[in-house]
Amino acid sequence: MLKYILNLILLVAVGYLCFLLYKTIEEPIVFQEQETIRKEATVTKLKLIRSAEIAYRNANGKYQSDFDSLSNFIKTGNYTILTKVGDPNDTTVQVKIDTTYISLLDSLFKGDKSAVDDLLSVPFSDGKKFMIEAGSIVKNDTEIPAFEAKVKYGDLYAGLVEKYYAYKKNDYLQVGSMTDGTTNGTWE
Repeated sequence: MLKYILNLILLVAVGYLCFLLYKTIEEPIVFQEQETIRKEATVTKLKLIRSAEIAYRNANGKYQSDFDSLSNFIKTGNYTILTKVGDPNDTTVQVKIDTTYISLLDSLFKGDKSAVDDLLSVPFSDGKKFMIEAGSIVKNDTEIPAFEAKVKYGDLYAGLVEKYYAYKKNDYLQVGSMTDGTTNGTWE
């Protein structure tokens, strides 16, 4: 009888150790899958913010840090597209420039105003918002407009196993820069 009890205890211990081994292997795989999903969704939104900011700058000469103003511009603003008609190298043909306007809302959001209102929300973060800053910086003795939209990795990966992102928890996934005036993202 004692032999059966010991075998049962060993069987339970082996089963528990197998479960722990499975979880140890599964945990980083699940994190990598979730990291990819969250980062791709966030990068998509940051690219839309960049496109909206660039369109705003082209129309107004500066970037916008107030999201309500940027959102209103997206809903009502237009891209200006200039097309040259004729060959500029042919002196016998007069070159004309044709101006066309395309709605930002239709171009970036396929006409979906609710997607514009949701643009500032960081995906998978329980309502956290992107931090947006805009202004101008001096680079090579020239004042240039600059913007930055960012989110901390700690906010982006909240709810996942922290040991896999602890080293970059306080770093940012961002587009634009208020220090060097670029519109690139940190993922590029």
